[in-house]
Parts: sequence; structure tokens; C-alpha cells
Amino acid sequence: MKKGIFVILLLLSNILFLAKIMNHLLASDINIKDYTVVENVNKLEALKDETIYEKIDLNTVTVQDTNTEQDVSWFKDVNKSDYYLYLPASFNRQRLHVNFSTSKETIISVYDKENQFITRLNNTSLTNVFSYDELFFVIETNVKKKSTYHVYISSSTIDTMMIDIDGGDKAYQQIIKDPKHNVTKTGNATLIGKDGTILETKMDSIKGRGNATWLREKKPFSIKLSEKTSVFGMNEAKKWILLSNYPDGSLSRNAVFFTLAKELGLSYTPEFSPVDLYINHKYIGSYLLTSKVEVSESRVDNNNNYLFELENHPVGSEIKLKSGNLYTVHNPDLTSLSSSEKTKARKEIKKLLDHMEDLMKNPNTKEEELAKVIDLESFAKYYWVQEMSLNFDACRGSNYLYVKNGKIYAGPIWDLDNTMNRSYTFGNIRSYYVTENSWLNYKSHYNWFRSLLKKEYFSKLVDRVFLENRDTFSKLSDWIENYYEEIERSTEMNYRRWSYSNMIKSQIIRPWRSDDKNYQDSKRILKNSYHTRLNWYLTQYMIYDEYTYEIEGKNEKKVSGNTLIIPKSAAGKKITIYGIKNNKKTSLKTFQLKEGIEKEKVEWKKRTSSSYKKWNYNEEVFSIHYED
Repeated sequence: MKKGIFVILLLLSNILFLAKIMNHLLASDINIKDYTVVENVNKLEALKDETIYEKIDLNTVTVQDTNTEQDVSWFKDVNKSDYYLYLPASFNRQRLHVNFSTSKETIISVYDKENQFITRLNNTSLTNVFSYDELFFVIETNVKKKSTYHVYISSSTIDTMMIDIDGGDKAYQQIIKDPKHNVTKTGNATLIGKDGTILETKMDSIKGRGNATWLREKKPFSIKLSEKTSVFGMNEAKKWILLSNYPDGSLSRNAVFFTLAKELGLSYTPEFSPVDLYINHKYIGSYLLTSKVEVSESRVDNNNNYLFELENHPVGSEIKLKSGNLYTVHNPDLTSLSSSEKTKARKEIKKLLDHMEDLMKNPNTKEEELAKVIDLESFAKYYWVQEMSLNFDACRGSNYLYVKNGKIYAGPIWDLDNTMNRSYTFGNIRSYYVTENSWLNYKSHYNWFRSLLKKEYFSKLVDRVFLENRDTFSKLSDWIENYYEEIERSTEMNYRRWSYSNMIKSQIIRPWRSDDKNYQDSKRILKNSYHTRLNWYLTQYMIYDEYTYEIEGKNEKKVSGNTLIIPKSAAGKKITIYGIKNNKKTSLKTFQLKEGIEKEKVEWKKRTSSSYKKWNYNEEVFSIHYED
């Protein structure tokens, strides 16, 4: 009898317990149909067994966008117990499927940052809870035990690249543990525009790349798609580069100086798009997706198919010139040639590059002679990108040359993250840089520009390029600010994934600069350094606010635009042109007006502090308009 009563009481106890669970769910405005009902003995035992509940952990959380059907997993801050769920710009935060794994089937209770209950989630729930930026996920039990997970949610505002590597995380680890970049893996790439456009493509290979940057914890990659593809509006190609921009704290320098090179008109400047990179559904960081420097229809397209790189990371296959400079030959592919063909090609290339450097070094080389071998204007524009950016690698490495129609051109520009006083690189922003400053005085590397700038005709060309592009240089400051705004959310996510303090600690060559402690510092350093550098250069040229002219020392008039309005009766008389700056008038040129003259060039110069460039030249061409 007593045993029967005990069984009845036990059944009543279980019924009351289940009723409490139902009331709790109903009181929370939860539709019970959305959740799995506990039905079997094992689950009932789990509700009663404290030792089992002590072992329940929330192992993974993954969300899927209903539009793109792409998954993104959370990650844990290695320095804290917080978790982060970083969503691509295209994800609809109002409609996301949530998936999670635990050691036992359970339900997550969700609270906001004020500890107010929001809802409960089972696996595969469709929910809008990720519209919050901060949540607490809680596994609660009937024995008043719980596990709490602090979760931060953020969305980016730029394009997204998702890579799924065949072989999963094991294959990915093999790539990032290979210092020689020999390990390649296949996979798939999904390109999701910030506007929601989706492009899926197969990937023939992904591998590591880079030298110094590969030694950092955030790795750069090289990928090859199965088909030529236009990626985020860039020209279609198979090969692409994912630059980590580490340790450029601003994540901006490559983009900034690629932009300057393009605006100056340097051909084949790499295209780029900032992207959030996910590999195997895990957020990897903020990257710069760029075109690869290579000979192809959409990139370095030239007739002779020569592409060389001045090298500072030799591997033994480079061509060594008389100057000591080492050049890697990227095109043609010497490895595909027979032994005799390779020997012949290397001799021809060495002869070509030695001849180029000999002409540069010879102080008596005439302009016409040098112009037959190199494109002077491309070298002048290339100089300004190196000079304005304070490029650590200028005339040392990652400096490309290509041959077009038998003539050598400078470019394309590449590898500009170690520039403009980044981290440890302190170039003097109030002096000449490429020819005589910082790291560039290497005996093993012949500096093209030390010789070139001693030639008056090249020096004048350099000056003309600067003065004609003053607006381009000035507008770059605004472009920098706009780019900061574009990638702001992505950089916030990046520095949660890769801590700024770790980047400082992992500095390899010199101690990190003391005034660069966070992303905001790095932004300020880049923008202020560029502004200071540009202003210093503007002071190196006598640039007048306006011009006036007189005829025979009388009737001074302002120049209208660049036009002198002169009566026909002035033919044969002396004309004097003045420059005015800060209300001070300087005579620039006096000449005798000959009948029929339509233009007059005025040139003046200012002595420099450079050991190689003695004068900075300025010139204006004035039009002459006659009137009765």
C-alpha cells in the first residue's frame, strides 16, 4: 500500500513540475510550438541530474542569413570571456536562423544588456534578437544552475568575401603553418556585396603570401579562382591578393597610396576593395582585396611581356646587376624555359637593366638618349608616390618595372603599407626623403633617383608633375577621411579579432612608436603626417598668389587667368611679368614683345636643401591676347 502511494506521489510531482515549465513558457509569451517538447526518459533524467547540468556548455553559435544562406560563427575573445558575432553588411539582422551546439539538447534564454528577458531560442530558431548589439545567452536549469555567455553583435558596412576551404579547419591550419607558401588548397568563394549582390565561384587555390607580413598573426593570402571573374566591380581575372594590412594600424595606407598613384596617372595601379574576410564561416578580419601585379589582358598588358621587381628578399634566382641591385623576373616565366633558353633570357634581361642603370648613373646622359630607354614621366610620377608616402621600401624592394614597346616604365606601385610613419618608420616629414633619408642608403641597392635628380631635365620634370598635380595631392587628405568613414565598422571588428596591443608586442624590427596606442592614434598619425608633408613640399616651391604685368614699366595690370591682354601697339616694347605673394612683388621675367607672339614661358627656381636636387623649378606659360 505504501509503495503504491509513493508511486502516485512521484507521478503527481512530475506532473506538477511539467506544469510549472509550461506556465513559465506561457508567461514569457513563447509559442510552445516553436520548441522541442521533452519526451523521453534521458531528457527527464537530465532535468533532475545536477552533475549532468554542470557539464552543459554552449559550444558553438552560428547564424544563417535567409537571403544569402551563408553561415557565420561566433568567436571568443582570447583575453576575456566575451563572445562576438560579426555579421556581413548584407545580412538582414531582423531575420536570422540561429544554430547552436551543446552537450545536451536545451534551450537558450536571451537577455538584453540590462538583464531584461527577451525570448528563448531552440536550435534553428528564426529570430530578430540579433538586432541588439549586446546580449546575454543563458542556459538555465530546474536546479537553479546556469551558464551565461556575454555576446556582442556587430555588422560591417563593406563588401564581404567568404571562403570555404576543402578540408575545413585542418586544411586552413596547414596553410597558415607553412612559411614557404607551398601548401595550396581548393575550395569555394562567395562574394557578397554590401548591397546584397551575391557571386559564387570555385577556387582553384588559396595559399599564404608575403615575407615580413607572413610573420604576423594575421596572415595575408593569395587566391586563384577557377574562372576569370569581375570581383566587386574590378576587371575580371583569376588571381587576387588578400592584404592583411598588418601592422598598419590604420588599415588604410595601401588604399591611400594606390589611390594617389592612380590619380597621378601611373598605369596598371592595382585595383582594390576593402572586404571583411570569413574563412570556413569564421570571421578572419578586415582585409584589402587587390588585383595581382602580373602580365595579363586586364593588368600589365604590354608588348614585350617583361615584368621585373627590384628585390630585397632574395631567394637565389634573381638577376644581379653591376650595381649590386637584384631583380626578380616575373615575366617571362624563366622556369618554363629550357636551360639554354633561360641562360639566353637572363643575359638579355641583365644587359637591358644594366644599360638602364648605366645611363641613369652617367651625369652626361642626354635627355633624348635616356628617353629612348626609360619613360621619364612614369619615373617622375613613381618618384612622387615614394617621396610623399615616405615609403620604407623605396628603391629597395617591391619596386616594379615593366617594358612596353621596347621602353622601360616605372610601376606598377605595390606594397605601400610600410609608409607615412607607420609604427616604427620615422621618416623626416620636413625634408627630402627618397634620395637621402632614413633606411634608403643601402650599399647593396642602387638608388635610381639619386642619379636621375642630378639631371636638370629630370629634376624639372619632377617639379612639373608636382605642380600640375597640386590639387590631386591636396584632395588626398579628404579621400583619407572618407575612407576612414567607409571602413570604420570593419576596423572596430578587426581589432576585436586581432588585438592592437598584440600587434604592438609582435613588432619585429624596432620598438613601436610610443604615440600609436590604438586605431584612432594610427588614423591621426597618417592624416596629420600626410598633411604636414604636403605643406612642407608646397613651401619648397615659390608658388605665387597672382601675377601682374607692365608695359615699359607703366600701367600695371593683373593677369586674367594666364592671359596677358596687350594692345597691338605694344609690339616691340618691353613686358615685365611679376609674381605676388603675401603682398610682395617679385619680377619674374622681362622680355621684348615681338609681333605675333602668342605664348611666353616664364621659369624661376628656388634652391633646395637636397644633396642631389639642387633647385626646384617652377614655370608658367602665359597666353598673349592682342586687342585694338
